[in-house]
Amino acid sequence: MLAAGVGLMAPGPRRRPGREPPDLGPGPGRRRRPPPSIPAPPTPPPRPCATSRARAERLAARECLAQEAAEDRSWEERDRARRAAEAEERAREETRRGVRARVDRLTRDAERHLEQGGADDAVRTLRAALALDPAAAGTLANLALALTRAGDLDEAVRTCDQALTLDPKHVEARVTRANALALEGRLADARADLDLALAVHPTHLTALNNRALLRLRLDDPAGAAADASVALRVAPDDVQPRLTRARARAALGDAAGARADGEALLAGSRATDEQRAAARSVLAGLP
Repeated sequence: MLAAGVGLMAPGPRRRPGREPPDLGPGPGRRRRPPPSIPAPPTPPPRPCATSRARAERLAARECLAQEAAEDRSWEERDRARRAAEAEERAREETRRGVRARVDRLTRDAERHLEQGGADDAVRTLRAALALDPAAAGTLANLALALTRAGDLDEAVRTCDQALTLDPKHVEARVTRANALALEGRLADARADLDLALAVHPTHLTALNNRALLRLRLDDPAGAAADASVALRVAPDDVQPRLTRARARAALGDAAGARADGEALLAGSRATDEQRAAARSVLAGLP
């Protein structure tokens, strides 16, 4: 017998072992688990249609053609600029050649004037040449030589200064200035110029001869004989260094050497009457 007030319980659903009942919703003390998320498949990139591809190809072709046209224009501009520069350089070179030809002709005229004793005419001719090319150190040196021959020593020195400012190693300008300085009596300055000239050109015949003569005037016969010997090695037939060495050897007491130089000078045919007279004077003073 069952007790009064107690009803029979309806049998519940059977559960299989190991399976949880379905989650019927929240209840007291229970949390609802979120359903697992499933990632969405990636969206494939849009496939260009044939029209889009053709348009892109046309754009790329136009850009390529535009770039090639720009490169062609740039090359043409560079080529035009190059040809213009070459034409200008040719014109300048033709002008320079014309100027050089006229300067050379005037220089030859000046040399002819100097040979004929016309120093003033040489000065005028070389000034005309200098007007064509004011920065020509060689023309300035030639003008200084003509001024020295004309007796305008101060102007000759100033002209050599201009030439040496343009070209500090111009040997002819330095030798000419030394000559003008020596004629003015500035022997130490002349010696310094000749030393510098021979440092640049050790076998310059005029510089060797002039320094040998200058050393004789400065009472340095040994140095004079040394310079004259070098000059004779450069030009064995030159008369001036042989005469200078004869004088230097006589001053040094080398009678045999002085006699040999004096007799060699007289035996030759290149000495002037003045040089022959100087050689005879040297020989007459020997013991």
